[in-house]
Amino acid sequence: MRSLERSDHPVPTVNIILKNEKDEILLTRRNVGPFKGSWILPGGHIDVQDDSAEGTAIREVKEETGLTAVLTHLVGVKTNTIDPRSPFIFKVIYEARVDSGLLTKNVEVDDFRWLPLDKARKEKLGFDHHEILKLYSTKKDYLLPIERSRYTEWYGKTFPYAQTEYPRVACMGIILNEKKEILLGLKARKPFADHWNFPGGHMYVNETPEECLARELREELEVKGDVGELFGVYSDKGQHPKHADIGVYYFAKLHSQRFVKNIEMKDFAYFSLDHLPEKIAYQNRMVLNDLKKKIENSK
Repeated sequence: MRSLERSDHPVPTVNIILKNEKDEILLTRRNVGPFKGSWILPGGHIDVQDDSAEGTAIREVKEETGLTAVLTHLVGVKTNTIDPRSPFIFKVIYEARVDSGLLTKNVEVDDFRWLPLDKARKEKLGFDHHEILKLYSTKKDYLLPIERSRYTEWYGKTFPYAQTEYPRVACMGIILNEKKEILLGLKARKPFADHWNFPGGHMYVNETPEECLARELREELEVKGDVGELFGVYSDKGQHPKHADIGVYYFAKLHSQRFVKNIEMKDFAYFSLDHLPEKIAYQNRMVLNDLKKKIENSK
């Protein structure tokens, strides 16, 4: 992994909890700094031209272990400051199972170890991987399915993004009223001016995703909100016309319905998921379709 230098936005990465047929977790021994000699989970940074964060996870497992992985669940997201290469890192964490291949040592990894979760948590782990396994241990029976709608038009192709470093992380709010109608804001500025969008915006260093969304709700709606459960992560190449974006969607509840129009949003409205407006910003219609399916399946 190259040096992760970023000043204003977090560097996005993935980590993978890779399991075998015995339900053991793969740890790799790091052969380069930082944390050389420590046991860690497979993972790495998300490139601008990766098809998605899921694609990054599969690529990193192959590069670091020689194995082909199949992702099974989204464990969650978190931030990390325990990395001397970057002051602030954003992580998407996946659970996966081995599909094929043989473990192969390489420049970054000089040994492997399969361990049950309880024993893996007792190892001397590098970076923040103790925290990742702790998070996994509390959520492993309630993980989010990996299935989601995907924007695949640019998969396998080069998208002409303006930036060449790393994707940006955007935290978006799913706000439903008692009728299960969705709150959307009418964008006032490009890109997608006069299109309807979820309230939210880009994450900065030194804030968690939940803090980011709470800030964005205050800025775009001028009301306070409580950030709830994670709904999903959408990161397909080309979903934003200018920047490679990783969209992190949370359920949220507002303290007030007295929204204030501003330079970002010039109108607000609740819409039935069966009768959405024609102009939806970015590729958010697929998020809305997934939300509708979730609500229907929960009845």
